[in-house]
Amino acid sequence: MDKTGPPTGDRTTVPGRIIAPGIAFGYAHFDETIPVASSAGIHSGDVDSEIDRLNNAVSIVHRHLETHVHEAHAPAEEDVQQIISSHLLILEDKGFVSSITSHIEDDLVSAEQAMEDVFSAAADRLGATRDPYLRARAEDLRDICQTIRKALVLGEKAFQPPDPDRSPLVLIAPQIHPSVVLRARRSGAVAFVTTSNALFSHGAILLRAMGIPALGDVALAGGDIGEGTPILVDAVRGAIHLRPAPETTKAASSLSARLKQLGVDNSLPPLDAQTADGQVIRLRAISDAPAVGTGSSTK
Repeated sequence: MDKTGPPTGDRTTVPGRIIAPGIAFGYAHFDETIPVASSAGIHSGDVDSEIDRLNNAVSIVHRHLETHVHEAHAPAEEDVQQIISSHLLILEDKGFVSSITSHIEDDLVSAEQAMEDVFSAAADRLGATRDPYLRARAEDLRDICQTIRKALVLGEKAFQPPDPDRSPLVLIAPQIHPSVVLRARRSGAVAFVTTSNALFSHGAILLRAMGIPALGDVALAGGDIGEGTPILVDAVRGAIHLRPAPETTKAASSLSARLKQLGVDNSLPPLDAQTADGQVIRLRAISDAPAVGTGSSTK
């Protein structure tokens, strides 16, 4: 439900903590959620088909991640390559896959439930340690689990870019998992907003490496924002402006222009775009210097 607000000024301004600096305007698009796996068991005759579903989902996710590794060839994206490659190594760990298939065979549970049980147990063990590196690996495991679950439910459609009602889009997500950040990139999101405060997670590192302006620890009330709500993300001063007033947008544009004059703008052409003669060019949305996004593609 939209707030009417005063005649002038923003309808709602919400503070946040800066993950990746920049300024961008777009329309809110909420990251889709996948239903929780059913705890209902399966029949013994369904074991082989469940294992086939699992292997197919793992293959889909593996191909998806390999695509991102190949795309991240710019020197500034070395962190992107390393993080995604670490996820690929987990997928290629035969011990994980065999543990899940054994759980399906021995306990007659669905592929979703078996995967959830195995990954959650491993993530809980790592998350209970005091080692920050191991705790980060626990989040990686939870992320991969969610990604495979999405592939189990949606198949090849799991990684198609969203088709929001309005663009450019600002992705709104409850987590900063790497898979969510990769969806933001593939969808051409001009900014990223999350309620999570995991500001030093792998997902946060990806946002900075990809140059997507992002704010975390943003307390969004359900009635404040909906799909398609106009939103200005100011990841320089640490706030989002919902249904921003013209004077707010103008001030953000002025700040962007001043920063550009200082020569700190590092924006690159759009991901998977082409020049007029068909040459493929690539994008990092907005880098260290903020710029108000227009959503237009580079030609």
